Amino acid sequence: MYMTEQIPIPGGILSYDILGQSHASCAGNGTLCIVSYRGDAEEIVIPAQIEGRTVTAVGKKAFFGNRYLRSAKLPHTIEVVGDWAFSGCRMLHKIEFPKKEISFGRHVFQKSDKLQEILLTGEDKGFASLLAVAVTVLEAEYLLSPFQVGSDSWYQSVDACILAFLKEPEESILKDLVYCAEEDMGAKQEACLRKHACRKANVAFLRLLHPAKMTTVMKRHLTAYLRERTKGSTDEAAWEALKACPGNKLSYCDKLYEIGGISEENIHDALDDLGEDNIELKAYLLQKWQDRQQEAGIWTALDWE
Repeated sequence: MYMTEQIPIPGGILSYDILGQSHASCAGNGTLCIVSYRGDAEEIVIPAQIEGRTVTAVGKKAFFGNRYLRSAKLPHTIEVVGDWAFSGCRMLHKIEFPKKEISFGRHVFQKSDKLQEILLTGEDKGFASLLAVAVTVLEAEYLLSPFQVGSDSWYQSVDACILAFLKEPEESILKDLVYCAEEDMGAKQEACLRKHACRKANVAFLRLLHPAKMTTVMKRHLTAYLRERTKGSTDEAAWEALKACPGNKLSYCDKLYEIGGISEENIHDALDDLGEDNIELKAYLLQKWQDRQQEAGIWTALDWE
């Protein structure tokens, strides 16, 4: 027999199982399992203890489909995170786990598409974006292992997944499409392929922006991948990803500029394409280009002297 109780927290109510037996994913007697949350808080910090008992688990579907949650922090006492615990949290941007061995269930973040950072308490944020991408976009859930994150083998696995993702045939993404009407099929396919191409470019950008333990071969591959998909190319996925990126536009711009993806051949088209929707980015890119031209002029003058 078990007993579920509730505790109010800012913005809602947490329900927990005292015996930890209502869900297969929860811990045993004497500890607590968070089994559900009801509320509209954008940020949640799960307590380490409730009523003198230790919180060791987040149960199956505990936060499933929450429409408001943007940030969550789990305590150092967590040992288990159940199946689909944070799945379908469409607004979830950031979550923090303790750096320890944790048993994760299946599809913990499935369809939590806006997840940008999986942080580890007390650790550098350098791999937070890569970890989020690994378990969402790359669907490599086995990389969600806090104790292993940041190791040489972990980065090797991340890079192997990235390369496989970039080489994935575009047509493979279409298998999950469901068409409402035959006349919509072409438009839906095209939109789906464009979105997937931008997702690939976004992954390449992120890895170059977080180059820890990256091999020369990997860097060369990612650089070529983006440079071949810049403004003016047959496939402009890298340029489209840059424009669509919500928080890293300037960083993406710097990286594309640095690797030669913005040059005399496409600078004017790039600036024209930005238009009024990307005023800040347009001004930033224009300033970078003017600074480069000025620097080149100085060196030309020195050569003549």
